[in-house]
Amino acid sequence: KMASTAFFNLVSTLFSSDCTVFSSELSRICLQYSSYATFAIVACMIWFFSYTMIKPLRQMAVAARKLANDDFSVRVPVTSNNEIGTLAKAFNEMANSLSISETTRRNFIANVSHELKTPMTTIAGFIDGILDGTIPPQKQKQYLPTWALTVFLAALI
Repeated sequence: KMASTAFFNLVSTLFSSDCTVFSSELSRICLQYSSYATFAIVACMIWFFSYTMIKPLRQMAVAARKLANDDFSVRVPVTSNNEIGTLAKAFNEMANSLSISETTRRNFIANVSHELKTPMTTIAGFIDGILDGTIPPQKQKQYLPTWALTVFLAALI
């Protein structure tokens, strides 16, 4: 009989008006803290997903700066098949094309420079011959017009 009386007292206390106020206050506090926790978890998830989505774009920005500073060996890793992955593929193709163009340009300039220096060396040899008297005076008039060409080519190179 004593156990049933204690149980009855406990049940009547739980359903009293004081206990209802306490229970609603406890529910409000639990709801408030669960809202804070949910907000914190969602904020962390948003930061993580935005960071992972922005990371390839940051890598492309760094690579673009290197390309601007004539580092044509830089490439961006392609990590997905979405729009950012497509952009990374296009960026790598552009970098490859720029690298080939730069190599072609340097080779062209080296070849042209070599081709212009060879005749200039020959002309300079004739001018030295005129100045040191190796070429006779009657042939000097034949070689003197090349002096103007030498000056023009020297200005080009």
